[in-house]
Amino acid sequence: MSNEELLNVLERSAKTLLAAPNVVSEEQRRASEQFFLDFEKSGISLETCRQILETSHNDFVLFRVSSLFRHAVLRDWNSLGSDSVDAAHAYLLNYIVNNTSLYSCVREQLVLTLAIIYKRLQIEPDSEKNKQLFDDIAKLTHTGDIYLQLVACSILLALLSEFSSSCRTTSIGLTWEQHNRCKVKFEQSDLKEAFIFCLSTLNNILSKTSASVNHQTLSVIDRLLAILEQVFMWNFTPRVSKHMMCLTNGQASNFHPPIGWRDVILTENITNLLFQVHAKVRDSPSLSTQSLGCLSQLASMNGAIFADEIAHRDFIKCFVQSFVSFVSHVELKSSECLGVATVAKKLLEFTPVWVFLELPEELLSALLSCMTRFTCDFCRLAHLGVENTETMEDGSVYMEALEGSLDAWITIINHAGDFSAGVLRPYAAEIFGTYLQCHLPSLDQQNESLNEFADEDEEDGEKFCDQLFAIGAFARLVLDYSIPLLNRLFHEKLTLLGERLQNINPNAGCSSDDQRILDNVNEHLHWLLLITANVLTSSSDGENALIQDSVIEFTLSDNPNISVAALLSTGVNVASPANTSQTIELITSVFRLAQLETKAFQAGLVAYLSPQVSESLMSLLAPWVAAYLIFEESYYSKMSPVFSFSFGVDSESGIWLIDFILDKVLANLLALNSEAGVVAKTLEVLNALVSKKNRRDVTVKSNAFWNMANSFSANAFPFNVLSPDARKSFCQTLILASSAKVSSEQRNSYIQMVLGSFSTQLTELLRRPDLQTIFHSDAVKAEVQNTFDCLCAVAEAARANSAIVIFEFMFQILVDSVRILDLYHNYEEVVHLILELFSLVTKQLGCYLSKNDSVRMYEVCLLMMQAYSKHNQGRCVVKKDVEEDQFSDLLSLIQMLTNILSKDFISFAEQENGTHVANGTQVDDTDVVLYGINILVPLMSTELLKIPMLCSAYLSLLSYMAEIHASQLSRLHDEIFAKMSSAIEFAIKTHGTEIVRVCLELIASLATYAYEQKPMPEDSILCQFGNHFLKILFEMLLLDTFDVDLLEVASNAVFTLLCCHQNRYCELVNEILRQHLTSPYYQRLLDAFTGLTPPDFQADPNRQNRVKFYERFDQFVVNVRGFMCVR
Repeated sequence: MSNEELLNVLERSAKTLLAAPNVVSEEQRRASEQFFLDFEKSGISLETCRQILETSHNDFVLFRVSSLFRHAVLRDWNSLGSDSVDAAHAYLLNYIVNNTSLYSCVREQLVLTLAIIYKRLQIEPDSEKNKQLFDDIAKLTHTGDIYLQLVACSILLALLSEFSSSCRTTSIGLTWEQHNRCKVKFEQSDLKEAFIFCLSTLNNILSKTSASVNHQTLSVIDRLLAILEQVFMWNFTPRVSKHMMCLTNGQASNFHPPIGWRDVILTENITNLLFQVHAKVRDSPSLSTQSLGCLSQLASMNGAIFADEIAHRDFIKCFVQSFVSFVSHVELKSSECLGVATVAKKLLEFTPVWVFLELPEELLSALLSCMTRFTCDFCRLAHLGVENTETMEDGSVYMEALEGSLDAWITIINHAGDFSAGVLRPYAAEIFGTYLQCHLPSLDQQNESLNEFADEDEEDGEKFCDQLFAIGAFARLVLDYSIPLLNRLFHEKLTLLGERLQNINPNAGCSSDDQRILDNVNEHLHWLLLITANVLTSSSDGENALIQDSVIEFTLSDNPNISVAALLSTGVNVASPANTSQTIELITSVFRLAQLETKAFQAGLVAYLSPQVSESLMSLLAPWVAAYLIFEESYYSKMSPVFSFSFGVDSESGIWLIDFILDKVLANLLALNSEAGVVAKTLEVLNALVSKKNRRDVTVKSNAFWNMANSFSANAFPFNVLSPDARKSFCQTLILASSAKVSSEQRNSYIQMVLGSFSTQLTELLRRPDLQTIFHSDAVKAEVQNTFDCLCAVAEAARANSAIVIFEFMFQILVDSVRILDLYHNYEEVVHLILELFSLVTKQLGCYLSKNDSVRMYEVCLLMMQAYSKHNQGRCVVKKDVEEDQFSDLLSLIQMLTNILSKDFISFAEQENGTHVANGTQVDDTDVVLYGINILVPLMSTELLKIPMLCSAYLSLLSYMAEIHASQLSRLHDEIFAKMSSAIEFAIKTHGTEIVRVCLELIASLATYAYEQKPMPEDSILCQFGNHFLKILFEMLLLDTFDVDLLEVASNAVFTLLCCHQNRYCELVNEILRQHLTSPYYQRLLDAFTGLTPPDFQADPNRQNRVKFYERFDQFVVNVRGFMCVR
C-alpha cells in the first residue's frame, strides 16, 4: 500500500471512529479500531510518519501519527546516526513552528518527542555539545510572537517532566542509573537556565505591558507560571547514594535549591517580580492560584542555599516586606484567600523562629497585623458574611483559608515564649474576640451561615476541631481577657435561658418569638461550650489529661476559699461573690447550665431544650473531668491553691462534684435516652469518672453510681431502652469501676451483679425446648448480639486486679458461647461477636491467668475452633469485590491466636505449684495456635489476601509463630505449608512496605531454623521453601519496585537464606550473569556479586556476620538496581 493509499484509509477510518452512532454500524467502528491497532503495530518508518504529518489534515490521524513518531525514534535510536537525530529534531521543531493551527494535543505529542530526543542525547559521549534545543527555545522567545513563546514554554514543560525522574517520566529504555544521571546533569545547568528564562521573560512582559494584560499575554504568563511551579516543587537529587536505587516519587513540599542557585534566588528582584506578576494576574482565578503557589514555595525555601544566618534573615526580611506591602494595600479576592493563607503558613512553618525575632520590630509588627487582619476577615466571611458570599463555593474557600491562616498562627503560638512579653497579646485578643463575635450574632438574627458548611453526620466539635483548638490557644495567651469575656457571655445567656424557660407553660407551649429567642440562645450556648472546652482543656491523645500550665499560672493568685460546689449551692442565677476566681466562675457557669437543664427536665420542659447544647455540655465535661477533677498533684511542678481546694484529692468540693455529675448523667439518660449523640457523650463523662484510680475510688463510693449499676443489672428504665452501643459503653464503664480499691468480697459481688444477668440470659436460652424454632427470630438474635456486645465490653475493660475474678465468671459463658456458635454458624454478625469475645478474653485476661486457668482457656478456645472449623471447612472466596468487614470473624480468630502466642511473653500471673492436666494430656498455647493455623491457611484465599488488614494480621501470626516455634510450623502438612508459601509470595508481590516487611521477617525466621537443622535433605519442605524464596527475593531486589526502608530486613532474609542454600545462590548468580553476558554492564554485575560474597565470606548467620553482610548488601543493591532497572 502506497503512502497516499495509506493516508486515505487512515482518514476514512478516523472519520468512522469519530462518527455518531447513528451514522456508522458497530461492525464498521470495530473494523476501524482494528485498522489503527494494526497500523500502530506495523512499525512504520520515520519517513512515512513525516509524509503523513505533511499531507494529512485530520486531527485524529495527526495525533496517532505524532505518537508513532515518538515510538519510531525510540525504536530506531541505536540505528539512527547523529545526523538523522539532528534532522528529526530540526524537522519536528520546524513543523511545530510553521503549523500554527495544530491541535494542542498533537503539538504536545511532538513537543514530548523533542524532549525525549534531548534527554537521550544527554547520555551520549558528546552530550555537552547537545544544547541546540535550549538555543532554539531562546530564539523562539526573542521573536516576540505569542504562538512561538507558547511553543517554547511547552518544550520547557516537557523537559521538566521528562527530567524529573518521577512517575511522569516517559518509559524510554534507560536504566534508573541513567535516568538519575540525566536528572543530576539537568539540575546542574539546564534547570537553572529554565528558571532564569522564565524570570527574564516575565520581567520583559511586565516591562512592556500597561495596567491591564491582554488575553494572549495571559496565556504566556500561564505557561511561565506552570514552569516556575514545577521548578519550585522540584525534588532535587540528594547526595545519599541509596536514594539513587529508585526513581523519586512526587514533588517536594518545600523549595530546597542547591548552593549554585544563590546568585539567582538571593536577590530582592525575584521576590518583588513574583509579587508584581501576581498583582497583574490576580483577576484571573487560575493564574492567581498559580502565582500564589509559586510564592508559597518560595516562602518555604531553606537549606544550604543560605550561606549563613544573615543571608537567611535578609531573604526573609525582603519576602516579608513584599508580602506585607501586597496584603496591606489590596482587598483580597476569594480566589486569593487560600493562597495567601498558604504563603503565611509555609513562611512560618519552614523558617526558624529566630529569623523573625531578628527582623526589625516594626516589620514583625506589620506582619502580625496583616495576618491578624486577614485571619479576622476570613473568619467573618466564612461565618457571617452571607451577603459577601455569593456562592457556596466561595464560602468553603473562606473556611479553608481561615483554617490555613490559623495553622500559620499555631506555629507562632507554639513559640510564644520566644517573643517579648505582651507582643502577641493584642493579636490574640482580636482574633479570639472576632471568632466569638462571628459565632454569637445578635439574638434578633438567625445564624445560618455555619449550617451551610456543616455536615449532617458530623458535629460542630468534630467539624471545626482544628479551628477550635487554635482559638483555645489564642485564648490562653490572653486569659485575663478571654475568661472574663466568656464569663459575661455565659451569665447573659444563662439568665436569658432561665427567664424564657420560667415563662413557658408545658401545656400551652411558647410563642414563635420566644421559640426563636430560645433557638438562638441555645446556638450561642452551644458555641460557648465548644470554645470554653478548648480554652480549659486540650486533647491528650492517649496521654494523661493535664490542666494547662497557662491556666494554672493565671489562677495562682486567686482566692482559694470559694469552690464550684459552694457557688452551685447558691442557685442557678445567683451572682458570684466579687472575689471569686474568674476561672472558677467560668467552670461554675458550665455546671450551672447542667443544673438548669436538670431542673427543666423535672419541670417537663425537655422539648424546649436543645439536644445539641446537652451534647456540647457533655463534650466539655468529659475532658474537663479527665484533667481537673480529683487530679494527681504530683504531675505538676506547681499548682494553683484554687484548683487544689476545689478539685484536688480528698477535697470536699471534688467529692460533691462527682455526685453532682453522676446525678446529671442519670438525668440525661432518663430524659434524653432517644438522643444517641447526647447519650454517647454522657457515657464518656461517666467513663472519665472511673478512668483514673483517684476518681474511680471516690466514684464507686457514691450511692448514685451503685443505683445506676443495680438498674442496669435489673434491665430497668432507662437502661432497657438504650441502644446496643450505649449499653456496651455503660457495661464497659461498670467493669472498669470494678478495679477500684475495694475488698475482694465487694469486687466479687459487684462483678457477679453485672455479669450474672448475661450468664442467666444465655443459660435460659440454651435450655429452652423450642430453641431450634426460635433462635433465628429477629428478637432472639438481637438479644444474643446485645449480650455478646456487652460481654466484649466486659473483657475489654478488665484490669489487673479484676481480671481473674472476671475470668471465673466468664468461663462458663465461654463454654456456652461454643454452643451458641454452633447454633448461629450461618449468621456472620453473631459468629464475629463470639470470636471477638474470645479474642478480647485472650488479650485482656490471658496475661493475668495462672497456668491452670490458662489451660482452661486453651481448652475452651480449642472447643470454639472445632465448632468454627466444622462449619467453615471448604469455605472458599472467589469474589473480586469482597469487603473487609465481611471477614471480621477471620480477623478476630487470627487476633485470638496471636494473643495466645504472646501470652508467655507478656504474663503478669502469680507463680504457682502444680499444673492442670486435662484427660491425661497437657494442652498448651502451641497446640491451640497450630490447630488454628491448620484451620486458617486453607481459608485464606487469594481474594482474602488482597485485603491489607486481614493479610497483615495473618502473616504477622505466621511470622510470630516462625520466630518462636519454627519447628512446629515446619512440620505442617505439605499441602498446608505450600499454601502458606504461596500466600507469602503473593503478599510480597502485591502489598506495600509493612506487609512485605512481615514476609521478610517470616522467611528469615524459617531460614534460621533451617540453618540450625543442617544438613537438611534437598527434598525437604524447608529446603524447597528456601530455594524458592531466594530466587523471589533476588528478583524483587534487582528488578521490581522496592522500598529503601526494607533494605535491612531484606538483607537479613537474603543472608540467612544464602547461608542455608549456597549452591542455589551460585546457580542464581550464574544464571543472571549468563543473561547479561553481552551486556555492557556484565563486568559491573560480576564485580557487584564478588563484592557481595567475597572469597572470605562466612556462611554463619551470627550477629557479626549479619552486620558485615548488610554493609556489602546496601552497596550491592544500590549499584545493581541502578543499571538493571529500566524505564
